[in-house]
Amino acid sequence: MTAVPISIVTATPGAVRPANSPADRGQDRRSEILAAARELMLTEGYDRTSMRNIAAKLNVTPTTLYLYFKNKEELVFHLVQETFGILLENLKSVMCPVTDPLCALRKGLEAWFTVLIEAIWGKKRI
Repeated sequence: MTAVPISIVTATPGAVRPANSPADRGQDRRSEILAAARELMLTEGYDRTSMRNIAAKLNVTPTTLYLYFKNKEELVFHLVQETFGILLENLKSVMCPVTDPLCALRKGLEAWFTVLIEAIWGKKRI
């Protein structure tokens, strides 16, 4: 399997946008959609969560969701991308020069389970 690089950068470094610009509002709405989808999928499951359910939770029409995501699969892709971005940050924070492979494995698993537990029990929104 070939690794595919994922860019997490969303803005040009040094670019200045006015506070509360349309781009910021769009990003805020996108984040709201992802949060609602995450919550529904954790409580109802993937199969029982539809774009219509997500829209109802946000009090918007399903058409609004399709302005931000092509379909449910694309929305889930972004949820997974966010989750693994957080996992990567957690792994970076715990990685240190470790000469003991068992210790490195333990630290990596602790980071992974931290992300899972926080996602499931809501200690930290991902």
